[in-house]
Amino acid sequence: MKSIWFLFFCPLVPLAVGHAVPSTINAPKSPQPRAFPARFDIRSSGQYMMVNCGSHRGPQLDSLLQNLWRSLLPVIQDAQLSNPSPAFKAFFKDSSNAPFVAEVLTNVTTGVARHPSAFPYTNGSPTFLCPTAVGQFPTSIAGRQIDMYTHCLQSETPVATYGNPLPYIFLCPKFWTSPYANLPPQNSCLSVNTYINRFRGNGQTLHAFKVWILLEEIVHYYIHASSKPSLEPEVYDVNKAFRLRADQAVGNGNSYAYYAASKPSASVNANTTDANGQSSGVYGNCKDFPSPPDKGREILETADPDNPSDGGPHIPGPAGVMDGVTDVQIGGLNHT
Repeated sequence: MKSIWFLFFCPLVPLAVGHAVPSTINAPKSPQPRAFPARFDIRSSGQYMMVNCGSHRGPQLDSLLQNLWRSLLPVIQDAQLSNPSPAFKAFFKDSSNAPFVAEVLTNVTTGVARHPSAFPYTNGSPTFLCPTAVGQFPTSIAGRQIDMYTHCLQSETPVATYGNPLPYIFLCPKFWTSPYANLPPQNSCLSVNTYINRFRGNGQTLHAFKVWILLEEIVHYYIHASSKPSLEPEVYDVNKAFRLRADQAVGNGNSYAYYAASKPSASVNANTTDANGQSSGVYGNCKDFPSPPDKGREILETADPDNPSDGGPHIPGPAGVMDGVTDVQIGGLNHT
């Protein structure tokens, strides 16, 4: 992880597939205002840029990102094992997908740019835009223009939205005022109803935290920038995510959040394995997962009557994707 990014910077070097994951992260300093003669406060945290997030929300976002980067190190190390943890197998099934999953999560920790720079508001890495008033970020989608602040007020569910295929992630005001806690507690694992071979509930108690919402949105950026097709519509319910095929799961941003939320603990590293070469610890001690089909048992379609889950219609989660974004105006400048 690089330090604070300044006005005069060296070109970013994309991370190659299979690049070694750093064992430690040099956390960036607290974000500082950028001295641009522009309309918005501009800050940076590592390679990530934050526009109009202000002196209050900017440091909060910086803190969340640093927690996310640190939490992903053992997850990446787990994905690099020849026999990844049960959490990986639950949400990605086939270990042949592990290199791609590890690459995506590594890119999240480094903020590698997969989009052209649009000076001065983005260096091509994921860039957070914080709409706080009408007219700040007019956005063109499939020939029509919407105001992102108005969209935030009218949208019932997403508190954050990735503007595909551009590098912008919009953080609505309700991202900060929502009941979603910043970080999960140490014991937020889901339980399993072994009788019907399902997780109890829809998974929100496991991954509905601001740090995982940020992860999901950043993962959207890297999935869309890769050769892997994204899953549409995205699957949010944990039991639906568990039932995805391996090729579907790698394109589902929420699967990465579930995996990270069930991740190997910070004490686990690539050398902390059992006799079978498998990761020996998980965050919050998450070790209970439904039995996968290759173990001879299918997950049942019938919902648990005491914990309604995926028996109903698709319900969007707190992190969304807006497809077909062709232009975002920032400070009176068009960015495509």
